[in-house]
Formats: sequence, structure tokens, C-alpha cells
Amino acid sequence: MSNVVTMYDLLKDERIYTTAADKARHLNGVELPHALEGMKPRKPAVTEGLVLMSPEELLTVKIDVVSVNGQIVGYQRDFNVKNARAVRDSLLKGEILPPVSLALDGHNNLWGVDGQHRMGGAILARIPLWATVQRLDKNQRRSMFLSQRAARRVAPDILTLAGTDPVARYVQEAVIDNANPWAPIVSANRTSKTRISPYSAYQLLLRYVFNVEGQAASYKKNMEALWDRGRADELAPLIQCFGDKQSNPLAFKPGAIQAIGATAMWVFRRNARLQPADRDRWISHMPTFQFQRYLHHTTQQDKTDDLLNHWNKNLGPSRRVRRG
Repeated sequence: MSNVVTMYDLLKDERIYTTAADKARHLNGVELPHALEGMKPRKPAVTEGLVLMSPEELLTVKIDVVSVNGQIVGYQRDFNVKNARAVRDSLLKGEILPPVSLALDGHNNLWGVDGQHRMGGAILARIPLWATVQRLDKNQRRSMFLSQRAARRVAPDILTLAGTDPVARYVQEAVIDNANPWAPIVSANRTSKTRISPYSAYQLLLRYVFNVEGQAASYKKNMEALWDRGRADELAPLIQCFGDKQSNPLAFKPGAIQAIGATAMWVFRRNARLQPADRDRWISHMPTFQFQRYLHHTTQQDKTDDLLNHWNKNLGPSRRVRRG
């Protein structure tokens, strides 16, 4: 199935729900009217600038949804009809919403960049909606969508799968290319029972490759130049030796897996006494850490200290690693 859909595709099976009683009637077998009954998509006479779009015109707007099927395509998050219904209710109460952002491609097709739920609400309410239209190619549309994070939260996994920085590109490769060392560790399927999420992998790689702790931002100005694929590759076995979310669930809880990554940074990036044999020692020794004994330690820093203490077992004072 193509990742490109129209607003019509997103709403074509939607029924008219205005109250909880409507939903109850539908669940009891009562056929409610289709939300789009009597409406036909109508391609607008497209112009750039601020334009008023009818509900029928909004039905033709294309949405480029993130999809993973041998490659990463698209950039938009999934459509949530509940959000569209909430927008519909606001519009029907007379509330004024900001314009949606649309892009015009070289074939005079309109693409949603920002505001698919506002468009959905306007269609369901059968109320025209203002839109700002500008001519953008696909890369520009993606870039504009990603810039939303400066103003409003977008799901981190979507940002990772649609991102353009070197860490995001590496994670995208990992979820589609089995040759990538991280392929057995990360999955684009956010409900995977064995593998971690794209954003979790992104955070692990960010810390280790750029040798940063917490929210340090020193790498941001020159990410491309500082990116080291070899460092990214070498972190994979240090994570994979702990098993996976199914075989070692406590190790793969969000705080624990990030603590493992932080510990790896301290041992392999900031350890002036690192020995050639330490990598083999990590892979054989670190997975013996008993996470269940430290469940009362809830912060990532506490968990990192616990893991560093485990690393330090049987090492002389001159070889021990401390955080900070």
C-alpha cells in the first residue's frame, strides 16, 4: 500500500458521530450516515498565498505518511480521527483556527505540511478553512514538517524516521538494511516485542558517537563533520550482548537501556585506561548485571552508577571508571 493518501482516503469510512449516544447506536448495529455523504473531492484552482479552501477541495490534499517497507518514505505522523472530531466540534462552536500549511508541487498537486487534523475537522464540519500555499519540493516539505518540533511536540520516532541529520539517517538505514549492525536491535514497528524504538536507538547513538552526556549540545553545530560511522557500528555489539526486550526485559526498559549506553560512553569514550581486551570483557561480563536487584534506583544516573560499579568488579583501583 502506498504511503501517500488523500484526506478523502483518511475519512472515507468515517461515520457521523456527534454524541456518545451516536457511537453507542453504531456499536449496536445502527447504520449512521457517512461523514462524507453527498461530498465529492474537487481539485482547486491552485494559487500561492493565503487561500480559503472548501471542504470538497480539502479532500484532494495529499498526505505523505511515514512508511517503512524496504525503505523509509514519507514524513507525516498517522492521522487520528478523534483529533479531527475534536477540531470539528471547535469549528461548529464558532472557534477560529490558524491556517493550515500546504505545499504546491510541480504538477499542481497540494500536499499537507501542517494541519491534517484541522483539515479533517473542517471536512467533518463542512466548513471552509484558510490555508497558506507555497511551492515546495518533497525535501522542502519534509524540512518544514520537521521544523514543527520548535513549536509543538511531534512523536520522536516520527522525527527520527523522517530526519535528515546523520544519526537519523543511520537509524533509518538500520530499520531497512539487514547489513547494518543495528538491524537486529532497532525496529520501525513501535510495538515490537524484541527491538527498541528508532528514537531510543537515536539517543544511544547520539551520546556514544558524539561523546556527550545529558542534553549537551556541543555537537549540534557541526554534526556532519563530527559524525563517525565506525563509532556507531562499534556500539551495536555493546548493546546487543544484553539480549533483547523479550529475553532481558529489565535491561531494555527506557531508563535502563539509556544507562547502558551512558556506561558504554564512560568505559569506551572517556576511559584513559582502556585496554584492547576491554571490549571482550564488556560482552562477557556486563550482561551478568542483575537489574532486578536495583529496581529501587529509578534515575538514569543511578542506573549508570550501578552499571559502572559492575564494570569495576575485579579491576584494580587504577583501572576503575567513575562517572564525572
